[in-house]
Amino acid sequence: MSPRQLREQISFGADMAQKGNWREAMFRWKRVLEQEPNNPKLHNNLAVAYETLGDYSRAEEEYKIAMKGGPDLKEVRQNYTLFRNFYDRYSKTGTREETAPPPPQPPPARGCIAWLPITALLTHRGRRTMAEGRDRRGLGGKAGRLLTVFAGLLLLCLAAAEPALAGAVKVTVGIPIPEKINTTGIKKVLVARFVAADSSNIDAGREMVSFLRREIARGTSFQVLEVEPPNLPEQPVEDLLKNWTFWKHIAEENGADLVVSGRVGFASHDRSGFVQEDMTSPVTGQKVRRTVYAEREDFELRVNLWFFKGANGALLYQDSFKESQLYEGKSNDTLQAFYELTERLRADILGVLVPQKRQDPRFIFTD
Repeated sequence: MSPRQLREQISFGADMAQKGNWREAMFRWKRVLEQEPNNPKLHNNLAVAYETLGDYSRAEEEYKIAMKGGPDLKEVRQNYTLFRNFYDRYSKTGTREETAPPPPQPPPARGCIAWLPITALLTHRGRRTMAEGRDRRGLGGKAGRLLTVFAGLLLLCLAAAEPALAGAVKVTVGIPIPEKINTTGIKKVLVARFVAADSSNIDAGREMVSFLRREIARGTSFQVLEVEPPNLPEQPVEDLLKNWTFWKHIAEENGADLVVSGRVGFASHDRSGFVQEDMTSPVTGQKVRRTVYAEREDFELRVNLWFFKGANGALLYQDSFKESQLYEGKSNDTLQAFYELTERLRADILGVLVPQKRQDPRFIFTD
């Protein structure tokens, strides 16, 4: 093909990509790549296309080639950073299924589990093949979360401050996120009780059970069993997660293929204090800044979810989630705050059971 025909193929592929026809776009870009194998823009475009198809290993290969061939292309750098943030956070598989039959154990004790400090659970990692948990990928703990937020804000600022190069367009791509556990053969789901502390005038454990039942029924094809949530045995969390006999017992008792349980902590904190605010002076009409005392309340929700296979009581997957929100005043509706925070977790929780799609911005080149 002539240089003009090559540019036309790239442009046509970009048009197809913007219309959602990524396979046709890939076909066009690969034809050009046969004659321009070192073109970093083409490798960038193919990387984005592979992302939309869920082929993350091929996407990473193409991004690395593009980064090496075009280190000064800011669109490629931004794409790769966003890809790594997504890939590290969402695309790894969680705790794998224990396929060996559980060893015999004494009959499980029934009753309510004793409360332990929530940090004991949140620091319990178990066996994970994920880079870390939802809040812990990359660097761990608070530092990792702050770094991730800072990196995302920095990218947004750069994107706003610098227009895309001529010949590059910004597109929104739907990136498939596979479910975290193998749900083959799963039809009926049992939500057991949660380990929970007394908190903020609500029964957080009971509310979490209600939330999960409703959202799993709405967001999946599984049948959620409407039975009294089974009590948990009184034993440390680490032992409870290994108590295959108990989880198998309650699954068989209720005819469940999957058992969901976990631990929840919900608390409010007084965040009142002096803050600065801008106002317009009634005398001069000019804007001035003053210091005032503001009443504020912070609500924090921490959830650790466990998924067990009903056939043998094996732990299939576990993960931790955390959300918080600052509210003005000190007479906020506690239950409303709880459900506003759980709603933020809905997509991530359902993503354990069913595939999801994440909408993310990317740049592709048109010439």
